[in-house]
Amino acid sequence: MVSTPQVLLDALRHGYILVGMDIGLIIFDEAHHAVDNDPYNRIMQEFYHKLPPMDPSLTGIVSSQRRMRRPMIMSLIASPIFGGNVDKAFRMIETNLDSVIVSPCQTRSALAEFVHRPTFKHIV
Repeated sequence: MVSTPQVLLDALRHGYILVGMDIGLIIFDEAHHAVDNDPYNRIMQEFYHKLPPMDPSLTGIVSSQRRMRRPMIMSLIASPIFGGNVDKAFRMIETNLDSVIVSPCQTRSALAEFVHRPTFKHIV
C-alpha cells in the first residue's frame, strides 16, 4: 500500500488497518517531519510503540498463528536540519521513528564516478 501519512493515520484510527498485522514495513519519506503532532509521529506514538518489538530470530519465518508485532521501519531523509542542536534533532528522529540514522561514507562526487549518465541526441 502507498499512502499519505494522514490517510494511513486515519485508517489506523478507524481500525481499517492494523499496524501489527497488516503492515510489515513502513517507509517514511521526509522523516525529519516526524516530530510533535505530525502524522508520522502520531502513527509511531499511537500504534507502533504500543506493539511488542519484532523478534529478529523470526524474521522471514511465516508462522501458523499471526501475532501483533512491530513492522520494520525505513526512514528517508535528505534535508539537512538547520539551526538548533543537530545531534539533539537526530536523536529525537531516531527515537520517534525507532530508527538509527546512517549516511554514506562517500560524498556525492565520489559516488558519481559509478553512475551511468545517459546521453541525449536530437533526431530530426
